[in-house]
Amino acid sequence: MKHTSILLFAVLATTIGCSSGGGSTIHCEFDPGSTLAASSWPKFRHDVQNTGRIENTSLAPAPKPVWVFRAHTNESCTYDSPDACAALDAACQGDGENPPFEQFVASPVFSKGDKRLFIGNQNGRMYALDPSTGAKLPTDNFSFQTDFAIHSTAIAVTRGGPDDDALFFSSEGGSLFHVNKTGTTEATVWPALITGIGLGSPNITADGTVFLGSTGGIFAGFCPNGVLRFGDSFPDPVSSTPGVDRNNTIYAGSADNQVRAFNSTGRIFWAIATAAPVSTAVLIDDYDAALPTDNIVYPVDQDGHLYRIRAQGVVDYAVKVNGPVVASPALAGDHLYIAGGNELFARNKSSGAPSWGLDLGTTVHSSPAVLVDSAGKRVIVFGTDNRGLLVVEDEGTTAGTPTVIPLAGGSIVSSPAVTRDTNGNATIYVATLGGCVYAVR
Repeated sequence: MKHTSILLFAVLATTIGCSSGGGSTIHCEFDPGSTLAASSWPKFRHDVQNTGRIENTSLAPAPKPVWVFRAHTNESCTYDSPDACAALDAACQGDGENPPFEQFVASPVFSKGDKRLFIGNQNGRMYALDPSTGAKLPTDNFSFQTDFAIHSTAIAVTRGGPDDDALFFSSEGGSLFHVNKTGTTEATVWPALITGIGLGSPNITADGTVFLGSTGGIFAGFCPNGVLRFGDSFPDPVSSTPGVDRNNTIYAGSADNQVRAFNSTGRIFWAIATAAPVSTAVLIDDYDAALPTDNIVYPVDQDGHLYRIRAQGVVDYAVKVNGPVVASPALAGDHLYIAGGNELFARNKSSGAPSWGLDLGTTVHSSPAVLVDSAGKRVIVFGTDNRGLLVVEDEGTTAGTPTVIPLAGGSIVSSPAVTRDTNGNATIYVATLGGCVYAVR
Protein backbone atom coordinates (compact mmCIF):
# COMPACT_ATOMS: atom_id res chain seq x y z
CA MET A 1 0.00 0.00 0.00
CA LYS A 2 1.49 3.34 -1.01
CA HIS A 3 0.48 6.82 0.02
CA THR A 4 2.13 10.18 0.25
CA SER A 5 1.63 13.03 2.65
CA ILE A 6 0.87 16.19 0.72
CA LEU A 7 0.27 19.87 1.32
CA LEU A 8 -3.26 21.02 0.65
CA PHE A 9 -2.78 24.75 1.09
CA ALA A 10 -0.80 26.77 -1.43
CA VAL A 11 0.69 28.79 1.44
CA LEU A 12 1.12 25.90 3.87
CA ALA A 13 4.58 25.64 5.34
CA THR A 14 4.13 22.44 7.35
CA THR A 15 1.26 20.16 8.28
CA ILE A 16 0.98 21.91 11.66
CA GLY A 17 1.16 25.54 10.63
CA CYS A 18 0.62 27.96 7.78
CA SER A 19 1.51 31.52 6.99
CA SER A 20 -1.14 34.21 7.28
CA GLY A 21 -1.28 37.13 4.90
CA GLY A 22 0.92 39.15 7.27
CA GLY A 23 3.66 36.52 7.23
CA SER A 24 3.06 35.13 10.72
CA THR A 25 2.66 31.39 11.21
CA ILE A 26 -0.65 29.99 12.45
CA HIS A 27 -0.25 26.74 14.34
CA CYS A 28 -2.69 23.96 15.08
CA GLU A 29 -4.86 24.90 18.07
CA PHE A 30 -7.45 22.87 19.97
CA ASP A 31 -8.73 25.59 22.30
CA PRO A 32 -11.53 26.27 21.74
CA GLY A 33 -12.24 22.78 20.48
CA SER A 34 -15.29 21.42 18.68
CA THR A 35 -17.65 18.74 19.97
CA LEU A 36 -20.57 17.05 18.26
CA ALA A 37 -23.78 19.01 18.84
CA ALA A 38 -26.13 17.63 21.51
CA SER A 39 -29.07 17.14 19.17
CA SER A 40 -31.22 14.27 17.95
CA TRP A 41 -29.37 14.03 14.62
CA PRO A 42 -26.21 16.19 14.38
CA LYS A 43 -24.54 14.56 11.36
CA PHE A 44 -24.88 12.19 8.44
CA ARG A 45 -25.71 8.69 9.82
CA HIS A 46 -26.56 10.24 13.21
CA ASP A 47 -23.33 9.64 15.19
CA VAL A 48 -19.57 9.44 14.73
CA GLN A 49 -19.86 5.64 14.41
CA ASN A 50 -22.29 6.12 11.44
CA THR A 51 -24.88 3.71 12.88
CA GLY A 52 -27.90 5.51 11.36
CA ARG A 53 -29.77 4.64 14.57
CA ILE A 54 -31.79 6.72 17.05
CA GLU A 55 -32.91 5.18 20.35
CA ASN A 56 -36.02 5.52 22.53
CA THR A 57 -38.26 6.94 19.86
CA SER A 58 -41.25 5.74 17.88
CA LEU A 59 -43.19 6.80 14.82
CA ALA A 60 -46.94 7.46 14.83
CA PRO A 61 -49.08 4.63 13.35
CA ALA A 62 -50.12 6.67 10.30
CA PRO A 63 -47.37 9.24 9.69
CA LYS A 64 -48.05 12.09 7.26
CA PRO A 65 -46.35 15.30 6.10
CA VAL A 66 -46.35 18.14 8.62
CA TRP A 67 -44.71 20.87 6.53
CA VAL A 68 -42.87 21.46 3.25
CA PHE A 69 -40.18 23.99 2.28
CA ARG A 70 -39.24 24.89 -1.31
CA ALA A 71 -35.72 26.18 -2.02
CA HIS A 72 -36.55 27.90 -5.32
CA THR A 73 -38.88 30.43 -3.69
CA ASN A 74 -37.97 30.09 0.01
CA GLU A 75 -41.62 29.28 0.69
CA SER A 76 -42.88 26.97 3.41
CA CYS A 77 -46.32 25.59 4.19
CA THR A 78 -47.83 23.56 7.04
CA TYR A 79 -50.35 20.84 6.26
CA ASP A 80 -53.19 22.18 8.41
CA SER A 81 -55.60 20.45 6.03
CA PRO A 82 -55.10 17.81 3.29
CA ASP A 83 -55.03 20.41 0.50
CA ALA A 84 -53.41 23.25 2.42
CA CYS A 85 -50.10 22.91 0.57
CA ALA A 86 -51.41 21.75 -2.83
CA ALA A 87 -49.84 24.64 -4.73
CA LEU A 88 -46.43 24.16 -3.15
CA ASP A 89 -46.64 20.38 -3.60
CA ALA A 90 -47.30 20.90 -7.32
CA ALA A 91 -44.31 23.24 -7.58
CA CYS A 92 -42.10 20.68 -5.79
CA GLN A 93 -42.80 18.02 -8.42
CA GLY A 94 -40.17 19.37 -10.77
CA ASP A 95 -42.64 20.83 -13.26
CA GLY A 96 -40.05 23.06 -14.90
CA GLU A 97 -39.95 25.78 -12.28
CA ASN A 98 -37.26 24.04 -10.23
CA PRO A 99 -33.85 24.39 -11.90
CA PRO A 100 -31.67 21.27 -11.57
CA PHE A 101 -29.13 23.28 -9.57
CA GLU A 102 -31.63 23.61 -6.71
CA GLN A 103 -31.83 19.87 -6.02
CA PHE A 104 -31.16 18.54 -2.53
CA VAL A 105 -28.56 15.77 -2.46
CA ALA A 106 -27.31 16.47 1.07
CA SER A 107 -29.26 15.44 4.16
CA PRO A 108 -30.64 17.44 7.10
CA VAL A 109 -28.84 17.84 10.44
CA PHE A 110 -29.81 19.63 13.65
CA SER A 111 -28.08 22.08 15.98
CA LYS A 112 -27.96 21.73 19.75
CA GLY A 113 -31.39 21.07 21.23
CA ASP A 114 -32.87 20.53 17.73
CA LYS A 115 -33.41 24.29 17.51
CA ARG A 116 -32.38 24.65 13.87
CA LEU A 117 -32.34 22.38 10.82
CA PHE A 118 -29.42 22.82 8.41
CA ILE A 119 -29.17 21.46 4.87
CA GLY A 120 -27.00 22.33 1.87
CA ASN A 121 -28.27 22.64 -1.69
CA GLN A 122 -26.91 22.31 -5.22
CA ASN A 123 -27.31 26.09 -5.53
CA GLY A 124 -24.44 26.58 -3.05
CA ARG A 125 -26.66 27.79 -0.22
CA MET A 126 -26.73 26.37 3.29
CA TYR A 127 -30.31 26.66 4.53
CA ALA A 128 -31.32 27.12 8.19
CA LEU A 129 -34.96 26.19 8.80
CA ASP A 130 -37.30 26.24 11.78
CA PRO A 131 -37.85 22.51 12.50
CA SER A 132 -41.42 23.11 13.73
CA THR A 133 -42.72 25.01 10.67
CA GLY A 134 -40.15 24.65 7.88
CA ALA A 135 -39.80 28.42 7.64
CA LYS A 136 -36.43 29.70 6.46
CA LEU A 137 -34.72 31.65 9.22
CA PRO A 138 -34.11 35.37 8.52
CA THR A 139 -30.80 36.19 6.88
CA ASP A 140 -29.65 38.17 9.92
CA ASN A 141 -30.12 34.96 11.92
CA PHE A 142 -28.24 32.73 9.46
CA SER A 143 -26.98 33.18 5.90
CA PHE A 144 -24.37 31.29 3.88
CA GLN A 145 -23.78 31.17 0.12
CA THR A 146 -20.87 29.82 -1.91
CA ASP A 147 -20.37 29.66 -5.68
CA PHE A 148 -20.35 25.86 -5.80
CA ALA A 149 -22.83 23.08 -5.09
CA ILE A 150 -22.99 21.59 -1.60
CA HIS A 151 -23.22 17.79 -1.94
CA SER A 152 -21.83 17.06 1.51
CA THR A 153 -24.06 16.73 4.55
CA ALA A 154 -22.90 19.10 7.28
CA ILE A 155 -21.83 18.11 10.76
CA ALA A 156 -23.29 20.28 13.55
CA VAL A 157 -20.92 21.04 16.43
CA THR A 158 -20.55 23.26 19.46
CA ARG A 159 -17.33 25.24 19.60
CA GLY A 160 -16.33 27.51 22.46
CA GLY A 161 -19.32 28.34 24.66
CA PRO A 162 -22.36 26.10 25.16
CA ASP A 163 -24.47 28.16 22.75
CA ASP A 164 -21.80 28.58 20.08
CA ASP A 165 -23.34 26.47 17.32
CA ALA A 166 -21.16 25.85 14.27
CA LEU A 167 -21.06 23.71 11.12
CA PHE A 168 -18.44 21.91 9.04
CA PHE A 169 -19.26 21.02 5.41
CA SER A 170 -17.61 20.90 2.01
CA SER A 171 -18.48 22.23 -1.44
CA GLU A 172 -17.93 21.19 -5.04
CA GLY A 173 -15.32 23.96 -5.23
CA GLY A 174 -12.87 21.96 -3.12
CA SER A 175 -13.29 23.81 0.18
CA LEU A 176 -14.07 22.60 3.69
CA PHE A 177 -16.04 25.33 5.44
CA HIS A 178 -16.39 26.05 9.14
CA VAL A 179 -19.13 28.59 9.83
CA ASN A 180 -20.59 29.89 13.08
CA LYS A 181 -24.24 30.11 14.13
CA THR A 182 -24.90 33.08 11.82
CA GLY A 183 -23.23 31.48 8.79
CA THR A 184 -20.05 33.56 9.03
CA THR A 185 -16.83 31.73 8.15
CA GLU A 186 -14.75 31.20 11.26
CA ALA A 187 -11.55 33.18 11.69
CA THR A 188 -7.96 32.07 10.99
CA VAL A 189 -7.47 29.98 7.84
CA TRP A 190 -10.99 28.76 7.04
CA PRO A 191 -12.16 27.69 4.50
CA ALA A 192 -9.63 24.89 4.20
CA LEU A 193 -8.73 23.84 0.67
CA ILE A 194 -8.81 20.23 -0.46
CA THR A 195 -7.99 18.64 -3.79
CA GLY A 196 -11.17 17.55 -5.56
CA ILE A 197 -14.72 17.44 -4.23
CA GLY A 198 -15.74 16.28 -0.76
CA LEU A 199 -18.66 13.99 -1.61
CA GLY A 200 -18.60 12.27 1.76
CA SER A 201 -19.44 14.07 4.96
CA PRO A 202 -16.97 15.26 7.61
CA ASN A 203 -16.52 13.48 10.91
CA ILE A 204 -14.88 14.54 14.17
CA THR A 205 -12.79 12.94 16.91
CA ALA A 206 -12.88 13.72 20.63
CA ASP A 207 -10.00 16.20 20.36
CA GLY A 208 -11.87 18.25 17.73
CA THR A 209 -9.94 17.12 14.65
CA VAL A 210 -12.22 17.15 11.58
CA PHE A 211 -11.71 14.56 8.85
CA LEU A 212 -12.78 14.44 5.21
CA GLY A 213 -11.88 12.59 2.01
CA SER A 214 -12.13 13.92 -1.53
CA THR A 215 -12.50 12.86 -5.16
CA GLY A 216 -8.88 13.95 -5.61
CA GLY A 217 -7.75 10.96 -3.53
CA ILE A 218 -7.10 13.02 -0.41
CA PHE A 219 -7.85 12.02 3.17
CA ALA A 220 -7.15 14.94 5.47
CA GLY A 221 -7.50 15.97 9.09
CA PHE A 222 -7.92 19.60 10.16
CA CYS A 223 -7.41 21.22 13.54
CA PRO A 224 -10.36 23.23 14.95
CA ASN A 225 -8.77 26.48 13.76
CA GLY A 226 -8.48 25.20 10.16
CA VAL A 227 -4.79 24.32 10.07
CA LEU A 228 -4.03 21.07 8.28
CA ARG A 229 -3.06 18.37 10.76
CA PHE A 230 -2.25 15.84 8.06
CA GLY A 231 -2.97 15.10 4.42
CA ASP A 232 -2.62 11.66 2.85
CA SER A 233 -2.86 11.06 -0.88
CA PHE A 234 -4.14 7.87 -2.51
CA PRO A 235 -4.47 6.82 -6.16
CA ASP A 236 -8.28 7.03 -6.30
CA PRO A 237 -11.14 9.05 -4.74
CA VAL A 238 -11.88 8.84 -1.03
CA SER A 239 -15.63 9.52 -1.09
CA SER A 240 -16.60 7.42 1.92
CA THR A 241 -17.81 9.18 5.07
CA PRO A 242 -15.27 8.13 7.72
CA GLY A 243 -16.31 6.43 10.95
CA VAL A 244 -14.72 6.98 14.37
CA ASP A 245 -14.56 4.39 17.17
CA ARG A 246 -14.38 4.93 20.94
CA ASN A 247 -10.56 4.92 20.78
CA ASN A 248 -10.64 7.74 18.20
CA THR A 249 -9.40 5.47 15.42
CA ILE A 250 -10.76 6.64 12.07
CA TYR A 251 -11.87 4.27 9.29
CA ALA A 252 -12.44 5.26 5.67
CA GLY A 253 -13.06 3.43 2.42
CA SER A 254 -11.86 4.47 -1.02
CA ALA A 255 -12.21 3.80 -4.73
CA ASP A 256 -8.90 1.91 -4.82
CA ASN A 257 -10.68 -1.07 -3.18
CA GLN A 258 -9.30 -0.45 0.29
CA VAL A 259 -10.58 0.24 3.80
CA ARG A 260 -8.00 1.93 6.01
CA ALA A 261 -7.63 2.65 9.71
CA PHE A 262 -5.95 5.92 10.74
CA ASN A 263 -5.07 7.66 13.97
CA SER A 264 -5.79 11.37 14.44
CA THR A 265 -2.38 12.37 13.05
CA GLY A 266 -2.86 10.42 9.81
CA ARG A 267 -0.79 7.37 10.62
CA ILE A 268 -2.21 4.30 8.87
CA PHE A 269 -2.64 1.30 11.15
CA TRP A 270 -3.80 -1.10 8.46
CA ALA A 271 -5.42 -1.41 5.04
CA ILE A 272 -7.82 -4.19 4.04
CA ALA A 273 -8.53 -5.01 0.40
CA THR A 274 -12.17 -5.10 -0.74
CA ALA A 275 -13.66 -6.61 -3.88
CA ALA A 276 -14.92 -3.24 -5.15
CA PRO A 277 -14.71 0.48 -4.26
CA VAL A 278 -16.15 1.61 -0.91
CA SER A 279 -18.02 4.91 -1.22
CA THR A 280 -20.59 4.56 1.55
CA ALA A 281 -20.13 5.48 5.22
CA VAL A 282 -18.01 3.06 7.21
CA LEU A 283 -20.09 1.81 10.16
CA ILE A 284 -18.59 1.10 13.58
CA ASP A 285 -20.12 -1.15 16.26
CA ASP A 286 -18.36 0.00 19.44
CA TYR A 287 -20.00 -2.62 21.61
CA ASP A 288 -20.48 -6.27 20.70
CA ALA A 289 -21.43 -8.62 23.55
CA ALA A 290 -19.16 -11.30 22.10
CA LEU A 291 -16.21 -8.90 21.90
CA PRO A 292 -16.88 -6.26 24.58
CA THR A 293 -13.42 -4.70 24.46
CA ASP A 294 -13.21 -4.52 20.66
CA ASN A 295 -14.54 -2.19 18.00
CA ILE A 296 -16.05 -3.85 14.93
CA VAL A 297 -15.95 -2.18 11.52
CA TYR A 298 -18.62 -2.88 8.88
CA PRO A 299 -17.83 -1.50 5.40
CA VAL A 300 -19.98 -2.36 2.37
CA ASP A 301 -18.50 -2.08 -1.13
CA GLN A 302 -20.29 -0.96 -4.27
CA ASP A 303 -20.84 -4.53 -5.49
CA GLY A 304 -22.67 -5.42 -2.28
CA HIS A 305 -19.99 -7.24 -0.27
CA LEU A 306 -20.35 -6.82 3.50
CA TYR A 307 -17.21 -7.07 5.64
CA ARG A 308 -16.78 -7.51 9.37
CA ILE A 309 -13.34 -6.29 10.46
CA ARG A 310 -12.00 -6.06 13.99
CA ALA A 311 -10.21 -2.89 15.02
CA GLN A 312 -6.86 -4.72 14.83
CA GLY A 313 -7.43 -5.40 11.12
CA VAL A 314 -8.65 -9.00 11.42
CA VAL A 315 -11.37 -9.87 8.88
CA ASP A 316 -14.06 -12.08 10.45
CA TYR A 317 -16.07 -12.45 7.25
CA ALA A 318 -16.78 -11.08 3.79
CA VAL A 319 -20.19 -12.02 2.36
CA LYS A 320 -22.05 -10.99 -0.77
CA VAL A 321 -25.39 -9.30 -0.09
CA ASN A 322 -26.50 -7.71 -3.35
CA GLY A 323 -25.54 -4.76 -5.48
CA PRO A 324 -25.03 -2.18 -6.53
CA VAL A 325 -24.90 -0.46 -3.13
CA VAL A 326 -24.82 3.34 -2.99
CA ALA A 327 -26.70 3.83 0.31
CA SER A 328 -24.87 3.52 3.63
CA PRO A 329 -25.71 0.66 6.02
CA ALA A 330 -27.41 1.00 9.43
CA LEU A 331 -27.13 -0.99 12.65
CA ALA A 332 -29.63 -1.75 15.42
CA GLY A 333 -29.47 -4.66 17.82
CA ASP A 334 -28.10 -7.73 16.06
CA HIS A 335 -29.11 -6.58 12.58
CA LEU A 336 -27.26 -4.69 9.88
CA TYR A 337 -29.58 -3.06 7.31
CA ILE A 338 -28.34 -2.73 3.74
CA ALA A 339 -30.15 -1.42 0.68
CA GLY A 340 -28.75 -3.04 -2.44
CA GLY A 341 -30.20 -3.00 -5.92
CA ASN A 342 -33.98 -2.94 -5.45
CA GLU A 343 -33.95 -4.73 -2.10
CA LEU A 344 -33.56 -4.08 1.62
CA PHE A 345 -31.68 -6.72 3.60
CA ALA A 346 -31.28 -7.48 7.28
CA ARG A 347 -28.10 -9.40 8.09
CA ASN A 348 -26.93 -10.87 11.37
CA LYS A 349 -24.00 -8.71 12.39
CA SER A 350 -22.02 -11.53 14.02
CA SER A 351 -22.18 -14.03 11.16
CA GLY A 352 -23.29 -12.05 8.11
CA ALA A 353 -26.07 -14.59 7.60
CA PRO A 354 -29.33 -13.31 6.07
CA SER A 355 -32.24 -12.67 8.44
CA TRP A 356 -34.63 -11.39 5.78
CA GLY A 357 -34.81 -9.58 2.47
CA LEU A 358 -37.50 -7.31 1.05
CA ASP A 359 -38.06 -6.59 -2.64
CA LEU A 360 -38.74 -2.86 -2.89
CA GLY A 361 -39.43 -2.61 -6.60
CA THR A 362 -37.44 0.62 -6.75
CA THR A 363 -33.84 1.75 -6.55
CA VAL A 364 -32.63 3.10 -3.21
CA HIS A 365 -29.98 5.82 -2.97
CA SER A 366 -31.20 7.12 0.40
CA SER A 367 -29.45 5.61 3.45
CA PRO A 368 -31.87 4.05 5.96
CA ALA A 369 -32.48 5.47 9.42
CA VAL A 370 -33.51 3.05 12.19
CA LEU A 371 -35.85 4.06 15.00
CA VAL A 372 -35.69 1.90 18.13
CA ASP A 373 -38.43 2.36 20.72
CA SER A 374 -38.22 1.72 24.48
CA ALA A 375 -39.39 -1.88 23.99
CA GLY A 376 -36.71 -2.57 21.37
CA LYS A 377 -38.99 -2.51 18.30
CA ARG A 378 -37.05 -1.44 15.21
CA VAL A 379 -38.48 0.56 12.32
CA ILE A 380 -36.45 1.36 9.19
CA VAL A 381 -37.14 4.55 7.20
CA PHE A 382 -35.61 5.63 3.88
CA GLY A 383 -36.36 7.53 0.70
CA THR A 384 -36.94 6.01 -2.73
CA ASP A 385 -36.58 6.99 -6.36
CA ASN A 386 -40.34 6.89 -6.93
CA ARG A 387 -41.30 9.88 -4.79
CA GLY A 388 -41.90 8.74 -1.28
CA LEU A 389 -40.65 7.50 2.07
CA LEU A 390 -40.78 3.82 2.92
CA VAL A 391 -41.32 2.61 6.49
CA VAL A 392 -40.56 -1.04 7.31
CA GLU A 393 -40.75 -2.78 10.69
CA ASP A 394 -38.15 -5.41 11.53
CA GLU A 395 -40.11 -8.38 12.89
CA GLY A 396 -37.03 -10.47 13.62
CA THR A 397 -36.93 -13.17 10.95
CA THR A 398 -39.15 -11.28 8.51
CA ALA A 399 -39.87 -7.73 7.43
CA GLY A 400 -43.24 -6.15 8.04
CA THR A 401 -45.39 -4.87 5.20
CA PRO A 402 -43.88 -1.58 3.98
CA THR A 403 -45.82 1.63 4.53
CA VAL A 404 -45.47 4.22 1.77
CA ILE A 405 -45.61 7.90 2.68
CA PRO A 406 -46.09 9.74 -0.63
CA LEU A 407 -44.19 12.99 -1.05
CA ALA A 408 -44.69 15.27 -4.02
CA GLY A 409 -41.15 16.55 -4.27
CA GLY A 410 -39.56 14.05 -6.65
CA SER A 411 -36.99 11.31 -6.15
CA ILE A 412 -35.14 11.10 -2.85
CA VAL A 413 -31.39 10.53 -2.72
CA SER A 414 -31.08 12.53 0.49
CA SER A 415 -31.09 10.42 3.65
CA PRO A 416 -33.66 10.95 6.40
CA ALA A 417 -32.84 12.59 9.72
CA VAL A 418 -34.97 11.96 12.80
CA THR A 419 -35.69 14.06 15.87
CA ARG A 420 -37.15 12.85 19.14
CA ASP A 421 -39.31 15.00 21.44
CA THR A 422 -39.44 14.68 25.24
CA ASN A 423 -42.16 12.02 24.94
CA GLY A 424 -40.14 9.91 22.51
CA ASN A 425 -42.25 10.85 19.47
CA ALA A 426 -40.32 10.90 16.20
CA THR A 427 -40.39 13.39 13.34
CA ILE A 428 -38.67 12.45 10.08
CA TYR A 429 -37.04 15.06 7.86
CA VAL A 430 -36.00 14.40 4.27
CA ALA A 431 -35.19 16.40 1.13
CA THR A 432 -35.91 15.72 -2.54
CA LEU A 433 -34.45 16.26 -5.99
CA GLY A 434 -37.44 18.51 -6.61
CA GLY A 435 -35.78 21.04 -4.35
CA CYS A 436 -38.04 20.60 -1.33
CA VAL A 437 -37.64 19.58 2.32
CA TYR A 438 -40.39 17.70 4.19
CA ALA A 439 -41.15 16.97 7.82
CA VAL A 440 -43.22 13.82 8.45
CA ARG A 441 -44.82 12.80 11.72
